[in-house]
Amino acid sequence: MILRAYQQRVIDSLYQWWLARPGAHEAPLLVLPTGAGKSVVIADLVRRLIGRYPTLRVLMLVHVKELVQQNFEQLLR
Repeated sequence: MILRAYQQRVIDSLYQWWLARPGAHEAPLLVLPTGAGKSVVIADLVRRLIGRYPTLRVLMLVHVKELVQQNFEQLLR
C-alpha cells in the first residue's frame, strides 16, 4: 500500500507524538477530512504496528456499519 504524502505525514506525526510522550496515558486525535483516506491510514498504521508488535491487539470503534465494512476491506488489502 502506497500512502499519499499527506497520509504519510499523519502517520509520521503520530509516531513523533508517541516518541515525545513515552509511557504517557494520553490518546492522540488524528483528523482527516471526508475522502482523505482515513481507512487507508488506519489499515497502514495497524499493519505497521502488528508487524512490530505481533501480539498487539487492535480495537476499532465506528458508529455505522458502512465504516466497519470499509475498514475491513482496507485491512484485507
